[in-house]
Amino acid sequence: NLKKISIILVLGLFLPLVFAGEFTEKQGKLGYQIVKELENFEVLTVGESTLYPILTRLKKEKLLKIRKVPSASGPPRQYYTVTEAGRIYTQNLNDYWNRLTAAVKKLQ
Repeated sequence: NLKKISIILVLGLFLPLVFAGEFTEKQGKLGYQIVKELENFEVLTVGESTLYPILTRLKKEKLLKIRKVPSASGPPRQYYTVTEAGRIYTQNLNDYWNRLTAAVKKLQ
């Protein structure tokens, strides 16, 4: 099923897709922000029920860290940022992706 394959690809490329850029490294992102950003690209859309388990797994693998900020309107807000290990992982994944897409283009 093409939908399942696209979800697997998005999950595998999650860190570089979502946590690129200077802003993210300094401020972090809320889970809600991530869902909204991915909704801008139909093929990258994931729901919150998919997103939060991914964020939890990446935190356990020490690729992300969480900064909790008190909220006047409910539980603390959790801002996700990439760790140094996450940055290295992202760079390695980007390098692999570039080699993979170049090989696929040659085969087409």
